[in-house]
Amino acid sequence: ERSNLISKYRQPDGFVHCFIDNDIIENDKDIHFDHIEPFAKVKETTLDNIAPVCRGHNLAKKDMTLSEYRDKLVMEKLFQEYESNGNQLKLNDVLAFKYSNNYGYPIEYNFDKSSMKIKIKCFQDRDKIEIPGEEIYQVYQCPASDMYYFYALVHTKNILNDGKEGSELEMQPRPLKLEHLWDLYRHLRINTQLQPSICRVDRNDGFNILVFDGQHKAAARIWAGFNKIEAKIYIEPDKLKLMRTNLIAHDKLKQLRFYSSILA
Repeated sequence: ERSNLISKYRQPDGFVHCFIDNDIIENDKDIHFDHIEPFAKVKETTLDNIAPVCRGHNLAKKDMTLSEYRDKLVMEKLFQEYESNGNQLKLNDVLAFKYSNNYGYPIEYNFDKSSMKIKIKCFQDRDKIEIPGEEIYQVYQCPASDMYYFYALVHTKNILNDGKEGSELEMQPRPLKLEHLWDLYRHLRINTQLQPSICRVDRNDGFNILVFDGQHKAAARIWAGFNKIEAKIYIEPDKLKLMRTNLIAHDKLKQLRFYSSILA
């Protein structure tokens, strides 16, 4: 099996290259092998999920799979580049990094209060040339605030971070944190997402699904290669009231961690 893998990955230059950074492994004796995708995700070990890696990277990655370790290096480099330029990384920056200019695609929606249904068209091009996918969702009304919302799986290319820096009211002013994004990325690659990202749609603020809470979850999903995120979406809400609610939820009412005794 080792010989077969070395033959499979040997490049035209005569060498096997490290899966992590594509550097040449000059001596075949220094070739190590490991899983590309997490074992818990693929459920079985096959040679298609095994790739060569240099000895140094194999020792440095510890319990990470090859794809996880490679993604970690790329993620750290991206954060360093932004911070060195005096900037902070946000959801839109992850979208731009992953999709170049192919994101922020528009949506159209029609909310019928009589039936409590909303029809969403999600375009997959900027100029609305291709026929969009269309979904109909059940709408709910909050008994406390009277705001309307629905739950949906939405395409990652139809979302944007909610607000621009320096604007009068930025719904999502917080930057991404490297440690939190990385932990969520590893977790959500193989585990279900218990809480959706919180979004809104409003024709007055553009034709996108705007993420104002749960941007780390959304960014982690995008980084892991998923093309949809789970979302709770408010329909033309009172922005100021929603922002204050979000701030309080992250301050006075933030959730407590489980005590060790409860976890045990």
